[in-house]
Amino acid sequence: MKTFKEVRNIKEGIKSIKLDFDVGDPREFAPDWQEEGVYLVNWDKRKNVMEVEGDARDLYKWLHTTFGLSKKEAKDAMRTAKWSLNN
Repeated sequence: MKTFKEVRNIKEGIKSIKLDFDVGDPREFAPDWQEEGVYLVNWDKRKNVMEVEGDARDLYKWLHTTFGLSKKEAKDAMRTAKWSLNN
């Protein structure tokens, strides 16, 4: 039997978002991001765009603290984030 917290976490799910990244190779930072619950999915070197995914709460926190967006920008980015079907 699952606890309420486990059920809530399953319903929250994983979100995926594409972000501009022009500060080098994001694969160098990926291990640090994984400790925060955010995973690098794809990186397009030509377009300087990366796709990251993670739990909605972890992703929001990462956008605000590590990636450097303001709270409003992070909230707006989370609205455009897509639900990942890789659960």
